[in-house]
Amino acid sequence: MMESAQKFFNLIASKASAQEIANQHKELHKAHIDLEEFIKIALSIETKKLEEMNREASEMGDQSKWLF
Repeated sequence: MMESAQKFFNLIASKASAQEIANQHKELHKAHIDLEEFIKIALSIETKKLEEMNREASEMGDQSKWLF
């Protein structure tokens, strides 16, 4: 994404044609959407891991009641 952003701003600075800037803007937007989807997926995976750990800890807590 950083590479796409840099290219976009370089095109603006070089006074490139409107079409070149528009094309790069589309690439930048797609990269942003891809990054956003990646983050959503990563957060979903981490949330599931935390829920599983919480469930296991809860079960261990329930079992420890019987030990004492």
